[in-house]
Amino acid sequence: MEDGKRITLNNVGSYFGPVSLRVNAKTKAGFIEAAISCNSKFKPQNVIIRLPHPEGKRAVKVSGGTYDPVTESILIKDFNGMANVRADY
Repeated sequence: MEDGKRITLNNVGSYFGPVSLRVNAKTKAGFIEAAISCNSKFKPQNVIIRLPHPEGKRAVKVSGGTYDPVTESILIKDFNGMANVRADY
């Protein structure tokens, strides 16, 4: 995602119930952040979100989950219905 770009999904239907997602790219400041929510009683146990840097950089620090540099994704284990993640590049 390029600097200043956003992705917003509000209550999108899914197998697990309504899901909301907000992703903000602040690559000039060195990070991309995301907020995920799914408050259904059928919410997933784990969530994987991919936050690729537009220049192919790998994250040097990640909060809110476990980073996999090969897939540029973040695993959120034991998802409780709401999560915030941030990848610093």
